[in-house]
Amino acid sequence: MRTIRVAILSIAAMLAVTPSLDAQTSGSSWGDQWRAKNEHWTAYHLIGLRPDRLDVAKRLVADALAPLGFNVLVMEVGYNFQFQSHPELQTSGLNKAQARELVAVCREHGIRLIPLMNCLGHQSWGPKPGVLLAKYPQFDETPGIPHDDKGIYCREWCPSHPDVNKIVFELMDELLDAFDADAFHVGLDEVFLIGDENCPRCKDKEVADLFAKVVNDLHGHLVGDKGVEMLMWSDRLLDAKATGYGTWEASAT
Repeated sequence: MRTIRVAILSIAAMLAVTPSLDAQTSGSSWGDQWRAKNEHWTAYHLIGLRPDRLDVAKRLVADALAPLGFNVLVMEVGYNFQFQSHPELQTSGLNKAQARELVAVCREHGIRLIPLMNCLGHQSWGPKPGVLLAKYPQFDETPGIPHDDKGIYCREWCPSHPDVNKIVFELMDELLDAFDADAFHVGLDEVFLIGDENCPRCKDKEVADLFAKVVNDLHGHLVGDKGVEMLMWSDRLLDAKATGYGTWEASAT
């Protein structure tokens, strides 16, 4: 049985020898080689890489992650990418050529790079909406709540809006191509607002059904249509009451 261990760089253990893989092989073929050589995952989660820090990220891979035995890099890209499919959502993030540079270094050291985009939740930070909701405010699950409301941790997109999936799927497809990835992490953690009573599309629906719809929609596109693996954080799948976990680590709804 495969296991996933999410490790922190400061844990200086497992000084394993990096497996030898053909870094020139692309896409699923390289992934097949990687899976054949890696029974276990030791993953590092990298957030917010800027283009001017790309060389630092490459050194991180070559000089730290690989020698420490990491074999997966979960790269939280989000909207921090120069999207061509939706130029209105472009930021000063990486472009495709820079993404491929990082992928090449990862593969040279036997590390599988998996891009991550926060789906559903984490669509704002504090009073500032993220790129998607800033450009498409109609996707906001809670538009009636002021942006400076201290009771909102992060906004969410409406899981029932008929137009949101088309845009999100196109962004995902572009990231899959840019990172030549055979897996995609969809986030889905810390979701607290879906089923808001003021949302005309969601107010009469069960929160569990709304969340399940998003998971199934994403799975249908990524696994069913694109043929790649899908990863997600597990906190919303855990029952806070049954596990004794807090509401950040598990769901209380």
